[in-house]
Amino acid sequence: MLKKWIDEIRIQSDLYKSDCWKYHISGNVIELSILPDYMKQKKTYRCSVIFVGQVLKALSKKIEKENLNFHIQSFSNLENPEIVATIRTDEKNEFTGNSKLKEKSQDSIEDVNSLIQTIAKKYKLEVQEIEATSQLNLREISTENYPTWIAIYSTFNNPFTWLNIGYFKESLRKEFSSLPASKKSCFLDFCDSKFDEFPNLKIPESKYIQSLIGIHPTNVSTE
Repeated sequence: MLKKWIDEIRIQSDLYKSDCWKYHISGNVIELSILPDYMKQKKTYRCSVIFVGQVLKALSKKIEKENLNFHIQSFSNLENPEIVATIRTDEKNEFTGNSKLKEKSQDSIEDVNSLIQTIAKKYKLEVQEIEATSQLNLREISTENYPTWIAIYSTFNNPFTWLNIGYFKESLRKEFSSLPASKKSCFLDFCDSKFDEFPNLKIPESKYIQSLIGIHPTNVSTE
């Protein structure tokens, strides 16, 4: 089942950037690691770790559905930073993995903001609403289509943080997938070259901006 699940994730390359990571299965353990070409620069390594975080979250959801217990071990050997994490499954009568967030109405900006803050706190991230028109410099996205923008930042800027960004991103994607088209969001983690890596945002000193989220677009493209 593990191979089936991970292969189902790998074929969704647009979501999980399958060309930057690989996996190895041994028994009931999957090891996820970054490919050498993506280890050469900090930006490509950071983004690869984020994608692996998404993969781990997506895989853990598949494991949950089978009522299996699982354990994730991250960066167990710091001398080999290409090995990001292992996920091990065990059959048990009762599931003891991560608890699910309670379903809630998402009909207002306040509800979406609350959801973002709840998930961000779970992954040790902080949230701050920003003024898109005066503080953002995005060349490919019209900020007018996303009247509310939120900055996600962290106290640390290391591989463990980037892995949490992946967990956070995938969790939001799952939660937002049920929203109508008029309420879709835009998630920027600075992994796309067409975006400025770190816009000049007024976040607290000694903090690191990790992503931007635009919510409640007024005009969503169907392309």
